[in-house]
Amino acid sequence: MLAKIERNLETCIQEVEYMNICFYQQKNNEGYQALNRVLENVLSVIEELNYLSKEAIIEIDVNQINKILETALYALEEKDYILFADIMQFELVSNLKEVSLLLKKKNRVLQNRMQ
Repeated sequence: MLAKIERNLETCIQEVEYMNICFYQQKNNEGYQALNRVLENVLSVIEELNYLSKEAIIEIDVNQINKILETALYALEEKDYILFADIMQFELVSNLKEVSLLLKKKNRVLQNRMQ
């Protein structure tokens, strides 16, 4: 289960990074198309992380991710695409990479216990 969530998280990170590249290169139409996939994946990942938190499998502050998204969406509403991409890259992706590392460590611990 954790391995599946790790893969989903890695896919989400890659898609956010691709979207950011589009906005940095001022390819806003492509960025918006990528944004649809990103939002679906981020929401899916948040649901999975909520589950892990509720089951006390791993401690994750999903509220922090939600706050980052709120801030990013405000920048998008203001049509500040560079700020939006910066927030998504330097706050959201950084946060998701930290979560990914935690999941990998937890998965290793669980696998070692099973051996």
